Amino acid sequence: MSKTTSSLYNLLIIIVFMVSASVNAIEVRDLYQVKILVKDQSSKTQWDAVSSGFKEVLVRKSGSQRILTTDEVKQASKKVKSYLQRYEYSVNEDKLSKYAFELRLDFEPRLVGELIQAAGMPIWGSNRPVTILWLAMEKDYKRKILRESQNEDDISHIIMTESQRRGLPVILPLMDLEDELNVSISDLWGRFSQPVVNASKRYAADSIIFGRVRKTGEVWSLNVNYLNQGEEQRISLQDKTPELLISKLSNQLAELLCLKYCVVEKAQSHQVVIQISNINNYSNFKLAEKYLESLSSIRKVEVEKIGATVVRFNVSLLGELQSVKEGIELGKKLIVESAFEPEQFKQVKSQATVSGETENSYQLEHSGTASDTGVVKNGSTTSVEAGRKVVDTAKDSTTFNNPDSLQQGNQMTHETGQVDNATDSNELSGDESSGALFYRWVE
Repeated sequence: MSKTTSSLYNLLIIIVFMVSASVNAIEVRDLYQVKILVKDQSSKTQWDAVSSGFKEVLVRKSGSQRILTTDEVKQASKKVKSYLQRYEYSVNEDKLSKYAFELRLDFEPRLVGELIQAAGMPIWGSNRPVTILWLAMEKDYKRKILRESQNEDDISHIIMTESQRRGLPVILPLMDLEDELNVSISDLWGRFSQPVVNASKRYAADSIIFGRVRKTGEVWSLNVNYLNQGEEQRISLQDKTPELLISKLSNQLAELLCLKYCVVEKAQSHQVVIQISNINNYSNFKLAEKYLESLSSIRKVEVEKIGATVVRFNVSLLGELQSVKEGIELGKKLIVESAFEPEQFKQVKSQATVSGETENSYQLEHSGTASDTGVVKNGSTTSVEAGRKVVDTAKDSTTFNNPDSLQQGNQMTHETGQVDNATDSNELSGDESSGALFYRWVE
């Protein structure tokens, strides 16, 4: 990875955390993309690069190096190019490098996911926890606290390169005046946790690694503590070069995080109802739906009910329910509600004619104000509250309209001709909501 790309990536992560300390996880992009420096464009060189990139993507997406030991992956490695979506050569910008080209490889997400599932290995979604590293380094009898650096020979740059290889959002402290007042080299050398924990609050990281790294003779050694939600673990590593040492650290960190956040698909998936309040417009609805779909522990999301400010989803799970809860807690987009405030659902039948076809549809109408317009998939019941109408459907369409324009492609007609607010009302009962998860959407 080029120095410019790495620096921009690191800067983006720090900006995200400095702007909003309430957002813990970050979406990791390009999980299926690898860039490899090569000497030439020969078939053998390309095959070796594709094989190496394929393994890197599998480990990055599954979260564990154990994926490479499975029979399914060993067989797939014989036809690795069938998993390749596209590739592209570019000239290496570093004129002093012995590698003349950079080969960009993009692998097919669907095929990679199916292979990982067939191997019975975990899948790690793109929303991943952020780790902050507080490291005091000793080299040539001089000590310093590591911070982000654009020097490619610096160990800080090696840390960022290796973390990106494993798909890990990792940040180093800014080491501005505030950090220097709160954390000293002695704190890190002695591995005193309290000053580090306090200083890490401003970064809102999910896990912390702190300690020391040093070069003694020809050997590099690392002694750190790993903290995550009250759990603490000591890590001691040694190797001949800083690259190999940090590679070991990144691998171990990824494996530790995967134990907590990766999801293994169960042979028979089960479902859970997730109900989200504070959905005041179509935009929030789509954001909430897409957010649930982005969670690695969720296989499929379908709309069950839409109310005035609440939406109920039927969610098919890939793994355990606890994985869903932890994923939602990590993302900080949904806040747990201890009890659901009753929302009345009115049942109204309707039909819509679109391009000559008849299908049921949802229709949300806001009285006195204009609202967003858009189409939503799936559904099963209806509601009316405070002058807003929701029309039930059984087929793949949901339309949000303003009160003066009831449109869905062409013209909407009601069998009854009007909505009867006095009939067919049902509050969500305790039995109906049994086993459901209740959350509030954070805008």
